[in-house]
Amino acid sequence: MKKVILSAFGFILFAAVSANAQTQTTQGQTQAAPATQTPATAAQETKTSVKVEELPAAVKTALTADSGLKEWTPVAATLVKDAAGKEYYSIEMKKGEEKGAIKLDKDGNQVK
Repeated sequence: MKKVILSAFGFILFAAVSANAQTQTTQGQTQAAPATQTPATAAQETKTSVKVEELPAAVKTALTADSGLKEWTPVAATLVKDAAGKEYYSIEMKKGEEKGAIKLDKDGNQVK
C-alpha cells in the first residue's frame, strides 16, 4: 500500500512539473514573436535620447501635477517620431524598486 501511494504521488509530481514546463515554453514562444516584429517597427520610428531636465515645460508639469505620477521619478526620456509623423516623449519612471514608462506628447497629454 505504501508503494502505491508513493508511486501515485510521484506520478502527480511528474505531471505537475511536466505541465509547468510546457507552460513556460509557450510563454517563451509568445514573447519571442513580438521580438521578430521589432525591427519593422524600429525602421518606422526615430528615437532620440533627451535629458529629463530638457523636457518641455508642459511635460514636466504633467508629471508633477498628476496625483498618480507624483510619487514616481523620471529617470530617462526619449523623443519618438513615428512613421505617421507623430512626436511624443517616452519617459521611464521609477518608484522605489518599481519601474514603468509613460508616453506624453509635447503638450503633456498622454499618448496611447
